[in-house]
Amino acid sequence: MHKSRLSHVVQYTILIVIFLVTIPLLFTFPDRVFRVGTISFLSLIYLVFGIFHHAEEKNLTKATILEYLAISLLIFVVLFSLFR
Repeated sequence: MHKSRLSHVVQYTILIVIFLVTIPLLFTFPDRVFRVGTISFLSLIYLVFGIFHHAEEKNLTKATILEYLAISLLIFVVLFSLFR
């Protein structure tokens, strides 16, 4: 497998595992502060992942950062609305 492709597989696998491990915590713990912290963590991880991924690919632009920021905010709003 090409090194770049392997790197992508590893990066996306880590991101998916983080989401798959963290999302069930929102159902498990009733503490509102913990839920908001967890949702914030997920949103931030997605943003950092996107920026890191594109910086590594040498195609990071302001538009890409804004796109990941917008999606991160959307993730936060949707999850916050579902788990408040």
